[in-house]
This record gives sequence, structure tokens and C-alpha cells, in this order.
Amino acid sequence: MNSPDSSEIIKASAISGANGSRPIASAVLLSSENVDAIQNCLGVAVIHPGEPATPEMVHKTSEVMYVSRGQGRLESGSESHEFSEGDALYIPAGKAHSLVNTGSTPLVSVYSFPLPYRPPTTVAEGSRA
Repeated sequence: MNSPDSSEIIKASAISGANGSRPIASAVLLSSENVDAIQNCLGVAVIHPGEPATPEMVHKTSEVMYVSRGQGRLESGSESHEFSEGDALYIPAGKAHSLVNTGSTPLVSVYSFPLPYRPPTTVAEGSRA
């Protein structure tokens, strides 16, 4: 794309799956696929009210997440943490986790990984795919 010193704007409408349409939508917005010099990646996930929990995922790197809309619960094994709009979440590398929308509006979260692409991710055994 542009030189490493140039800023870039990627419109969410240009990203397949980022429009929040049903079912659960998740899309990487910024990565090495569309910004040559990037050193991390950024994505968005939308979970609509009444949707089942996301599959229990395990990433090879840590993940940080900002909740831009709605409320939910982060589940990880026997741990459960409630969160809402404006909260930030940290999920360590290798930690199985899933998200549940506990509210009446779409849960919109912005996530990032410390790699220029989404890291290798597995669905935990016994979780829905």
C-alpha cells in the first residue's frame, strides 16, 4: 500500500463480515493483508442479543479487547467476568475463552493481537464450531 510513514484509513464497509449482520460477525480490519508496514492487527466482532456464546477459542498470542457497545460475559473454564461498554479485556496467550452477549443490544468489541495478522487459533475441544 503506502510507504511505512503514511497513515491509512480502511473503511469498515470495505471489510467482508464487518457490518454486524447476523449471525456472529467477526472481521480483521487492519493487518498485513491491507497495510504493509503494520506490526499488529485490529478487528471487530459483533454478537447479537440471543445468539449463543462464541466457540471457546485459544489463540497463540495474547488478545486485548475494547467493548465499544453492549454488555457481555467472558467465560474461561470455571472463571466468568461480566463487562460492559467502555471496558477493556486482556486474555493471555493459550487461555481458552468465549464471549456471551448478556444484554438487549448488539455486543460490539474491537480486538487486537500483537502480530500483523490474526494468530493461529483453535476451537477448544467440546466447543461448538
